[in-house]
Amino acid sequence: MASTTITSISATSADVKINLSQPFNTSWYVKAGVSEVAASSGQSNRPFPMYNQVDAPTSGTNTYATFTVVNLTPNTSYTFYGWAQAADNLLYYPAGYVNFNTSPLPPPPVPPTPTSVTLLPRLESGFVVGWSEAGSLATSFSVKARRGYDNSTTYYTVSGSSTRSYNLTGLNYSTGYYISVKAVGSSGSSSYSSEVYSVTAPQTPNLGVSGITSTSAVIQFSASGVYSSGTMRLYRQNTSTLLDTKYVSANSYETFTGLTVGVGYYVLGFTTNSSGIVSVGNGSVVFTTENRPTNWTLFTMTSGSAMPTYLGNPSPCTAIRWNAFTNKINEFRTYKSVSLYTFSTAYIGQNATATLINQARTAISGMSPPTSVPPAVSSSGGVLASTLVGLQSSLNSIP
Repeated sequence: MASTTITSISATSADVKINLSQPFNTSWYVKAGVSEVAASSGQSNRPFPMYNQVDAPTSGTNTYATFTVVNLTPNTSYTFYGWAQAADNLLYYPAGYVNFNTSPLPPPPVPPTPTSVTLLPRLESGFVVGWSEAGSLATSFSVKARRGYDNSTTYYTVSGSSTRSYNLTGLNYSTGYYISVKAVGSSGSSSYSSEVYSVTAPQTPNLGVSGITSTSAVIQFSASGVYSSGTMRLYRQNTSTLLDTKYVSANSYETFTGLTVGVGYYVLGFTTNSSGIVSVGNGSVVFTTENRPTNWTLFTMTSGSAMPTYLGNPSPCTAIRWNAFTNKINEFRTYKSVSLYTFSTAYIGQNATATLINQARTAISGMSPPTSVPPAVSSSGGVLASTLVGLQSSLNSIP
């Protein structure tokens, strides 16, 4: 019995095999094919319309024919009617039929999932995200950032088919993030890569300077976000030799002392978080110490008036102010290349003794001021405002 079978099916083609029994009064067939309508036994014309294939010659006396029908519609039902042409009389005979469905078209290819995601180097408030992706199907990429402590997720579009890195910024400082990447193509997207975890760096601090004297400067240190410690390092301008280091635990300030008169300095600052990660950059500030200390102007009492003997409020000369005055004297001594004078420290509640006054007198006179220091004060005498004003005038006369 003649039969038609399908040996292979795709979305747009089918492989056909026609198995033939001997026809009436013949020994073989010369042609075979399939059509959209069944052949009548012994018809003289070829069955029509044919499917789009050439007439397939049979394989001699083996009585079978194989061929491929192409240009079919994907995911469609078909009926193929087989036929064969006898060799002796050239008439056409039916060879069975077969029903089948073409396959659906395969889904269009999408880019492969990116691999080898890296998060280095760190940037200010972020990372350089890098990845690998094989093939050429990607037209862009998507970077997903998931914040560790609350799973808040943000997506970033990265344009360009050849791009393999992205500067991801705007994240929280000193915060853990899970980062993944997917490839986007014209026909769809890959899945996101495995997440990679890292912690952002603390913020690079801002440094400011104030209170510059001939021998000292106050450096302000401030940074946003979380950090466990801050570091400030002092250098002389145009050198890389470290002179001094100060540490801060919060936004605050530190005073660098013992500086040289009229010299340029710079300070670099950085933060460190609890993970031991250091800020990406250094805050910096540049300053030059004063060539001459500023004048002392806080003794403005009326000349000749008596001073209270108690160094505390409401006295015009508190212990704090007196200690500041002796620091100013030592600024002038450093400026004049004279060794520092060792003053006794004044305390609140302490008497304004002649010893304190005379120490200041000695320290100032050792710099040869154009205006002479006032006379020494005896231990039995009172301390007059004129004595303090005289010490101030003598100190300020130093060129």
